[in-house]
Amino acid sequence: MSSVKWISHRGYHEVFPENSLSAFKAAVDLGFKALETDLQVTADGHIVLAHDSTLARVSANSDDINSLCRMQCEHIKLKKGESLLFFEDFVSEFKDCSWTLDIKPYHGWETLSSLYHWSRENRLYDFIQENSRFLLWNSEQEIACKNYFPQAKFYQQQWQCYSACISAVTGLGTGRFISKDGVYALPPVFGRIDLNKKRIYKRYFQNNAKIISYLPRFDRETRVAIELGASEVLTNGKILM
Repeated sequence: MSSVKWISHRGYHEVFPENSLSAFKAAVDLGFKALETDLQVTADGHIVLAHDSTLARVSANSDDINSLCRMQCEHIKLKKGESLLFFEDFVSEFKDCSWTLDIKPYHGWETLSSLYHWSRENRLYDFIQENSRFLLWNSEQEIACKNYFPQAKFYQQQWQCYSACISAVTGLGTGRFISKDGVYALPPVFGRIDLNKKRIYKRYFQNNAKIISYLPRFDRETRVAIELGASEVLTNGKILM
C-alpha cells in the first residue's frame, strides 16, 4: 500500500470539525501527506475553507459565506470552538503536503479569481500549480481554472465520473466516456451495484485512466480497491497499514 496516495477528506474530522486547522493537523499526525479541502470566497475576496455555501452545518452562523467579510468570518466559531480556516493559513501550515482543491460552483468564478490574484501577489503561483490537483463542478469554471493555472492537474468532474462508471458497469462506450489519462472517482458501491470488481476496474485501465477510491466506508472496501489497482484513496478514515 506504500505506492498508494492517501488523501485525507477535509482533514481527519472524526474528532475535530471538518476543514479546521486541528482536523488537518490530526491528519498529518496520522501520516497523511495529501489533504483535500473546499474553497469558498468572502464578500471582500478572501478564501476560506468550507464545504457548503453557508456555515449552518458546522457553526451557529447560517449566512452565505459570500455575503460575509473577512472580519465577520474571523469571529465565527465552528463546533468545539475552532476558528474558520483561511486559505493563506492552510498554505503556510501545510506546504509539505500536496492538496486537492475542490472549487465549489456557488461562487466559483470569484473563488478562482481570488485564488489567482492571491497566488500572484504572494509569489506562490507556480507553487499552487505544482502542489495542487483541482476538482471543479462546472465545465465553464474548469475552463477558466485551466486558463488561470495552465500547468495544474485536474480530477474528472462529477458528471464525467458518473458517465465513466455507467460505461464501465455496462461495458458500453468505454472509449467514449473514459478518457485517456483521466483520474476518476469511483465509490465502492453505486446503489446496490458493487463497483469493486476486476472487470469494472479493467475497463478504466484499458483506456489508461486512473482510479481514486472515493470515500470507501469500510477497511475491506479500501483494501479491495487497492488490490484492484486504485492509485489513490480519498478517505474520512485513517491510512491502512
